[in-house]
Amino acid sequence: LVSDGTGYCVDHQDDRRHRFHDATAKYRQAARGPMATNSPAWRKIRARILSIEPLCRECQRLGHITPATCVDHIDEDPLNIADDNLQPLCASCHSRKTARVQRERRRDPYAVRPPRRTSVLPDDYTF
Repeated sequence: LVSDGTGYCVDHQDDRRHRFHDATAKYRQAARGPMATNSPAWRKIRARILSIEPLCRECQRLGHITPATCVDHIDEDPLNIADDNLQPLCASCHSRKTARVQRERRRDPYAVRPPRRTSVLPDDYTF
């Protein structure tokens, strides 16, 4: 121990800074949610869904043939990345669905929504 109040000697100051940086980065990731849309994991999921079903599901329902460019959470819960909760949509259909969901939320702010995390930090997080 050192008596200057930092808790670290000169040789280990960098260790303290790295631990702080790592903890901050993990906190920020946890606060953003389970998976950023530009993360490698999400890109793999997106590519897999679009390879399985390359056409927009909504356009197909309406009798149109449009390539899908987006992968949408059907139940609006970003934690639910099960295949049966993900649907391929074209950008136009995805924008329409997002706008509709946001309108519904404004009309009924107490509507049932996806469950929120009780903690922004993952269960296995340690300082």
